[in-house]
Amino acid sequence: MKNILIYALFLFNMFAGSFYIDSFSGYDGFWYYAKETVMAFGFLVYALTSRFIVHERIKKELLMLCNILFTGGIICLNLVSSVAEVHVLAAISMFGLGYIGGAVYYYAAAGLFLNPREGLFMALGAAIANLLQFSVQTVLDFVPVLITSLVISFFVISVLVIKPPKDWVFGRMLPYEDPGVNTKNNKKAFAVLVLVLSLAMLCSGRLNMLQLLEYSEKAEIYSGAARLSAIPAYFLAGIIFDKGKRHELFLLLLCSMVISAMLPATLIEKDYAFSLMIFLESFNIACVTVFFWSEAPKTGFAELWAAFGRLVMAGEGILGAALIRFFRPDSLSDHLLGILLVISSVFAVGEVLRIVHQSRETSDKGSDRFLIMSEKYRFTPREEDVVRAIADRPEATGAELADTLGISRTMLYRYLNQLYEKTGTREKRELIDLIRNCF
Repeated sequence: MKNILIYALFLFNMFAGSFYIDSFSGYDGFWYYAKETVMAFGFLVYALTSRFIVHERIKKELLMLCNILFTGGIICLNLVSSVAEVHVLAAISMFGLGYIGGAVYYYAAAGLFLNPREGLFMALGAAIANLLQFSVQTVLDFVPVLITSLVISFFVISVLVIKPPKDWVFGRMLPYEDPGVNTKNNKKAFAVLVLVLSLAMLCSGRLNMLQLLEYSEKAEIYSGAARLSAIPAYFLAGIIFDKGKRHELFLLLLCSMVISAMLPATLIEKDYAFSLMIFLESFNIACVTVFFWSEAPKTGFAELWAAFGRLVMAGEGILGAALIRFFRPDSLSDHLLGILLVISSVFAVGEVLRIVHQSRETSDKGSDRFLIMSEKYRFTPREEDVVRAIADRPEATGAELADTLGISRTMLYRYLNQLYEKTGTREKRELIDLIRNCF
């Protein structure tokens, strides 16, 4: 529940704070992309500082400082008058928001990875955020309420994320990460996955660019009831992901990407088009988010990969800021961009499906039945090591298994408890019986 709340409050800050900044800086496409790029840069800085700064106290102070920068910048917008000052405060606020977002995404990826309902948790968090944003900005429509909500969110995030840090949030490693152990991921498959998800974000970027062309005139529609169409998009992606229907989810993502890349720009003249665009854009973002969350703990740099979808937005933002002055709907450049994105997406998604299918064929032949078990229960790389050790020496004591794995008995018991929870077993004997059936 804590993970859902933290993620929901961050998304609320991102939605409501961004719209509130736009009300001061004007609904200008260039500055919209500029602040999105600054926020993505904040995600990157968090990943780097979290990895390379050793002292926990400094990490906590940086998180608190960036939380203050975001909330303080939002409040100070009411005290300035010049456009230049507004843009400076907007940049400061969005950087602080991005830095906090890096911690939130890492927190979510690490914590929810241990839960088999990761997609549903992501969808619930997004639903709460969108409902909060709709209530505060559309239903209530009262600036002091918005500011109060952002301040309350500031305190809640401070208490949940910063004040009582978990070792796997502020430490150098997740509990199940070990820099000395090579990850078992197929590097080619991971690279193709990154390519597909990056293309998905670029397809969403085209939708975003189309929306911005009418943003100044239809901002109320964009931030109003149309935002609620994001909720079913997140739930659709989350539920399919939790059911393990990766083929189906990739095919739906491909359809969403193709529509995003080829959607007629004339639709932006219709009010209902904003709901369709937000649904497609949110579905793409939901898929990108949950896939990177699930893969991040398996890598050697979880802080970076947990937020990689947001980092792709930096590239989208830079490209968007450069093109927004020259971009025209249904122009030759628009059509060429759409065709290029469609061709790239079809080939990339096809390669992912081929790799997944090939992996399943190998498993189905019985060459490594353990892969089926690992995929079913979503074991982490270190949990896989524990399971293999138990399979090799089922009668070994806890101390002997710990020595074999080169870890402490306390850490071994942590892994065992995680394995019990994931597999639905209650004790070591039940876990051993389950493992024997899979080998």
